[in-house]
Amino acid sequence: ENAYPIAGTDWALVYVNQPDAAKGKATAYFIWWAIHEGQKRSESLNYSPIPQSLVQRDEAQVKRMMCGGSPCFP
Repeated sequence: ENAYPIAGTDWALVYVNQPDAAKGKATAYFIWWAIHEGQKRSESLNYSPIPQSLVQRDEAQVKRMMCGGSPCFP
């Protein structure tokens, strides 16, 4: 209360076509976790959760990731 909020931006830059399928799947699943289950930790860490409009955009990008010709995330 009565303090200036500290904010930051994090980015995940990943290739759409993942050269290593196992690492690509792990990356896709981690990002999916971060934008869904991981958001449940936001409040206890004094962060605001990601807006739903941004979650939807993130989901679309994760679903674009390909691992050996197949989607990295189902």
